[in-house]
Amino acid sequence: MRRDFTKQMQSYVAETCVGATAIRNQGGSGLIDAARGLFKEIRLSRIPRSEKPLTAWLDRHTAELLSRFPKKACYFGTARKALNLFLRSAAYNVYLAKDFNLQPLLPLLELPVDSYAAKHLLIHYPEIAKRWVGLKALTEEAHAHYQRAALELAKEWDIHRVDLDAFFYREEPTQ
Repeated sequence: MRRDFTKQMQSYVAETCVGATAIRNQGGSGLIDAARGLFKEIRLSRIPRSEKPLTAWLDRHTAELLSRFPKKACYFGTARKALNLFLRSAAYNVYLAKDFNLQPLLPLLELPVDSYAAKHLLIHYPEIAKRWVGLKALTEEAHAHYQRAALELAKEWDIHRVDLDAFFYREEPTQ
């Protein structure tokens, strides 16, 4: 019965982690359903627990998600944000974290990058992109810049990079 519960909990997290506003206006319908479908299939026990293998895993699963998105809505930024929202929600879920030993992932997880995160990071690190270009236009290179800045800020604040979203979510930055 516990195994069924864990599977159901992953399905629940997959259904709830990416809300309608998280990836809205990305060029096509079906994005959320595609993301949820992949998230239900991910084998949480196989997620690497070290930085370089996890980055490769994220890249593979970002590509997999892009292959499931409608053709007119295949954007790296959209796929990576959705994937990061799922991983964060899974790691934060007490049942999934326990059953799949997800706690070691927290220091490695990426910040889900969006306009709020970009604006906040720009205040602390003006050398990153001067203007948010949008989730559709977010390149892998720009994403990496945001992640490096987020990692530095998280260290300064003594939290995990992924946890910065709790401070940035729908909050306009103040100087």
